Formats: sequence, structure tokens, C-alpha cells
Amino acid sequence: MEKLSGFEIAGLIDNNKPKGRFVRGVKVVGANGSWWMTCITFENGIDIATLKEELKEKGIPARRLFMPLTKCLPYKIYKCADYKNASHIYEYGLCLPSSTLNSEEDIDYVCNLMKKFIKE
Repeated sequence: MEKLSGFEIAGLIDNNKPKGRFVRGVKVVGANGSWWMTCITFENGIDIATLKEELKEKGIPARRLFMPLTKCLPYKIYKCADYKNASHIYEYGLCLPSSTLNSEEDIDYVCNLMKKFIKE
């Protein structure tokens, strides 16, 4: 996300920044963010499927964020709430390439493509 700083990109949310250690008002001790994947979410108006395809055409792997478990057939019977946050990040989120092998040039390339797509 550092590569995208300095640009006014409406609707881009940095999911790697800590949002606090509270879940539904309950303090979670020892909860920290994970740097396992580089994921971003967008506000309404960005077509995630189209963005993913454009990245694929350029040879950049990307995938959707995980589907909420209660949308998967075996777990639908356990749904007891709406889970708006899980649904939102699934609908408007995308995982970008995450690897220790990504060079600075690789990161710049992906970020520039993302900025171009968002501005269009």
C-alpha cells in the first residue's frame, strides 16, 4: 500500500493497517494483523471480476477474498446473522500477488496497473 500512497484513490481501503483490537466491543488480547496476503477492498463502483481479468491478461495473479463460510453449502445451516462485513470484503475485495520474490519493479508494475484501472 505504500506504493499507492500519495495518490487520491477514492474508495481504496488499506486492510493491512490495524483497525484496533476490538471485536463487537470486546477486547481481543494478542490479536494482531497478518501480513500473509496483500488484499484490498474497494467501495462500490469497481468491478472486481473485470479488474481480476485485466490483471490476468498482464500476467498478474490475483484472486477473490475468501467467501464467507455461511455462503458455502455445508455451513449454510449455521448462519445465525447477516455477517455484513464478511460479505462486503468478499464482494469488493481482491488479493494481489504476495511473495518474498516480488521485486520493487514487480510491485511498481502492479501498483501502476491498479492506479490506471481505478482512474478509468
